[in-house]
Amino acid sequence: MSPAAYCQLFYVLAAATVLGIAAAPESIQRLLTQYGARTTTAGTSNEKEGRKTNNGPLVNIISWVTSVGKVPHSWFIHFYILSVSCSVFWAAQFLSRGKILESIVRNQVRSEETSMSLNQVIIAWALMSLQGARRLYESVALLRPSPSKMFDSIF
Repeated sequence: MSPAAYCQLFYVLAAATVLGIAAAPESIQRLLTQYGARTTTAGTSNEKEGRKTNNGPLVNIISWVTSVGKVPHSWFIHFYILSVSCSVFWAAQFLSRGKILESIVRNQVRSEETSMSLNQVIIAWALMSLQGARRLYESVALLRPSPSKMFDSIF
């Protein structure tokens, strides 16, 4: 498979995941989409009243998986640092004709598929770089510390 096909496959699988979450029962949607400041208390009256609900094995598995993924809001900055670092890495690969980028280009050329023009690649890289830099700036300069965590369970 060409490098472009791997990227396309990744985005198709990501879109299928989003559609799968949208088609999932509400209890699963809440577990996967409502976290931190987005957490709502709707539908949790059984927990408040001390009653245990039988959610089924799939909901219990997803609840366990999301409980493992609880990380403090302050940790999110690491994702943005990684994003900006990757953007700098690919810029350095492009400007220095780096071996990694050269290998990817060679594999794409071998597949004889037209993928993107150089201008499209530069625009995509620039937009991703700007987004990562903007989110990093927001994390450092604008966001206040918060006790919220990713995937705070609502059950």
